[in-house]
Amino acid sequence: MNVVLRYDELRRGLLRGLRNGNWRRLSEIERSLYIAALCYTRKKCIVRERLVEKLRSLLNRLLETPSLRIFKKGLTKSLDLLAAALPEWISHMKKWLKDPDYVFWLGKMSDM
Repeated sequence: MNVVLRYDELRRGLLRGLRNGNWRRLSEIERSLYIAALCYTRKKCIVRERLVEKLRSLLNRLLETPSLRIFKKGLTKSLDLLAAALPEWISHMKKWLKDPDYVFWLGKMSDM
């Protein structure tokens, strides 16, 4: 696993997050941490493992697309339904809950 974070990677994530609107989804503290890391990495790279891990999670949130967010919601809903004790007569529903198109549909319906 790459445990070094560089300026160009953080800058690319910031620009993409600004374009797709995910920058607004971050809290003020998360934005401050990201900007501080961006300023720090102009001179040096970040190697502290916990900090890199936190910044990578912020970077992943900045790079999320709307369809990925919908799919994550559907996957959560699908896993909840699979964990529930379903009767035997709905065995075909278990197949649906594993189908990516159905999982996406579940996520889409949870927004409405």
